[in-house]
Amino acid sequence: MLTEILIGLVPGIIAIIGLVYEMITSRKKFDVLSGAVSSFDKAVKSYERQVKRKVDSPAHAGDFFVDILQAIRIQDLMHLVQDIKLIPQNMPFREFREFFCETKQHYFPVVDPNNRLVGIFSSTDIRGILFSQEIDNLVVMRDVATFDLISTTPSEDLNSVFQKFTIKNIDSLPVVRDDDHGVLIGMLNRRKVIACYNEQVQKMKSTTST
Repeated sequence: MLTEILIGLVPGIIAIIGLVYEMITSRKKFDVLSGAVSSFDKAVKSYERQVKRKVDSPAHAGDFFVDILQAIRIQDLMHLVQDIKLIPQNMPFREFREFFCETKQHYFPVVDPNNRLVGIFSSTDIRGILFSQEIDNLVVMRDVATFDLISTTPSEDLNSVFQKFTIKNIDSLPVVRDDDHGVLIGMLNRRKVIACYNEQVQKMKSTTST
């Protein structure tokens, strides 16, 4: 008797399973369709948001700024290059300390007796020994300078210069002659370069909007 009842229920169970399967597959189809509609809607909205000018397009902003950086040469920024005090490599530390107390200079190019650039140091480099009087006549400025010079030239583009500023996290770069890296022209300050760059971007945006 029980067997007959169970056998009688089998068709109903199979029908229920089939209904559940149909509901699941229908749901998947609905999700796929909904996803497709959503993707199409996003694509339409993205297309509607597209702008006519490269400068205003988020997708092309990086290219636009790199183009500007590569178009500007250091020779275009020579008005920003500063003349600064050169430090003789054999200057005693005591003498430099006296000079340091009277200057606002933060980077100090070191030169040989022929006035050729051989090294550089910053105020940060000497902070720990600045008031160590025991080294006054023992140390000369060549001893505290770095000879691994990172410099730029008038023909170099601004994109390369910004990379140099970033690699070593430095605020000023020595500008040397293209044909002789031992001849210092002056120092280029990162903040002044950024300010000048921002001005150029605004000018280009104003030009392209007219």
